Amino acid sequence: MDVTCVIGHFGRYQAVLLLLVFVVTFPVTFIFFTTPFFDIQVDRWCMQHRFQNSAWSFGVLEDDASNVSNVEVFKCFSGMLKLQESNESVDTAPEAEISSCGGYENWEPLVRQPAAICEDLWVQSAQQVALLLAVSSGYLVFGVCSDMFGRKRSLLVSLLLCSVSSLAAAVAPASWLFHMTRFLACMAAAGLSLGTIVLCSETVGRKQRCLLMFALGAGFAIANISFQTLTRYTSNWWYLQLSSGIVVLAALPLVWFAKESPRWLVATGRLSRAEETLLHILKVNRGPQLYMEIIMLELVDKVSVDFSKPRQQRRDRLVFRSRHLHLFILFISAAAVLVLRQSNPVAASRLQKRVTAQLWGIDVSLVIQAPVSMLFYWMAVRFKRRCTLSSLFAFLSLVYICGLCLPQGSNPISTALPLLVKVLTSYHTVFLWIAAIELFPTTSRGLGVGSCWACAHLVLVCAPAIGMTSVSEPDPTLACVLLTATALVCAALALLLPITYSRVLPDTYQELHQSQKNASLLPDDEAKKSVTGKLLYGS
Repeated sequence: MDVTCVIGHFGRYQAVLLLLVFVVTFPVTFIFFTTPFFDIQVDRWCMQHRFQNSAWSFGVLEDDASNVSNVEVFKCFSGMLKLQESNESVDTAPEAEISSCGGYENWEPLVRQPAAICEDLWVQSAQQVALLLAVSSGYLVFGVCSDMFGRKRSLLVSLLLCSVSSLAAAVAPASWLFHMTRFLACMAAAGLSLGTIVLCSETVGRKQRCLLMFALGAGFAIANISFQTLTRYTSNWWYLQLSSGIVVLAALPLVWFAKESPRWLVATGRLSRAEETLLHILKVNRGPQLYMEIIMLELVDKVSVDFSKPRQQRRDRLVFRSRHLHLFILFISAAAVLVLRQSNPVAASRLQKRVTAQLWGIDVSLVIQAPVSMLFYWMAVRFKRRCTLSSLFAFLSLVYICGLCLPQGSNPISTALPLLVKVLTSYHTVFLWIAAIELFPTTSRGLGVGSCWACAHLVLVCAPAIGMTSVSEPDPTLACVLLTATALVCAALALLLPITYSRVLPDTYQELHQSQKNASLLPDDEAKKSVTGKLLYGS
């Protein structure tokens, strides 16, 4: 007997949790991309805080700029060009004119017209390192808290911390306070995304877990489109920072409506609260009245933990060799997907002309992510996780090989290949979220999934750290070769993952070990064969 057999695989309550996952993508996107980060969609000039204006200067690039390194070039418009023509410095410019960049183009090559050049890139790289460390620590801290104190409590704390820190950063009077509040906001944003995904996945059936393709894939795409549109029309850092704190509050009513995960309550021995939560969810879903005494006995029997013993004596961790291999593959795959996604501009420069397809000023890759989520949802329901992950890695390597072999300088190729990489890596990330949730038991799911993405973001720290010391940009051809090799290796490793897509979520390590050993962990159809299942389904 599983929790989903009692409350149903999908109902009104689960629909609200899925909506919560979708809504949370907006504050997470706004918070991560409000300061100079790894966002390739937004002009970083408009992202500069007033404490960072001294890092910028003006200059005119010569026709031959091949030996120019460690600079990022952005086009500036209106008042910024007038300032340069009058040879005024940035420090003497009014704040309104400093943030007056209108329209932007993504990752343009070196231009021949006057442009704004960031000379002190180590400041921006240091910020990126600090924010990535904040994201990594947020996944770990809130993952541990969700396992110890519950999914909803950690979710409420991360939501309130996220909103307060973002609003405080917008009005910070000093640089140290600004950076500290930004660090806390990124930590809370990581915990917010982790808590909502785990809470939703623990209350839905195996097929309904694949609905995260819509909530996460389409959610982050629409949130990115909203952020780009807001940036285009405001072009002011203060409004963007303020919006990242306000948009968090939209998720507060949904979090307040949600109850604690009944699966976590049963797995940790909080049986009275678990019974109340199950009855509440049944009431919201308009389910039948059930004999809760028999159901709770079946649920406790599935967990197979003696709750009469002290917590220190309940050793349910069962170490087996394949477990270490599966975790290693999962962690490597998560890090590889993030690296492949953030290295997309470097690989695109192999085509000599970085072209971004836009529709009404919005990146086309974001526009098509919402409708293409139907395809990835079908893949998640139809195929095994390991086969899907392996095929996506293989297809990514094929895209990079095409970038090396196909004729260069062609606009269709320059546009299509980076677009494919963006779409594939975005949904690849969602597949890895689902796979990580299915590979960890309820008793340590928060810590396990949080550790996975914390390690993946720690790998990304290498990029800005190298950027602080490097003297030249990496060769695009060499970068494409390395990215292709990385994708091929991960495609082979993903085939070694266990089968999880057709099983209910495990609650303990013994249950997880039994499922991987016997490949028979109570599929959804087998739930109807149990004694309680006959009472529920009337058979």
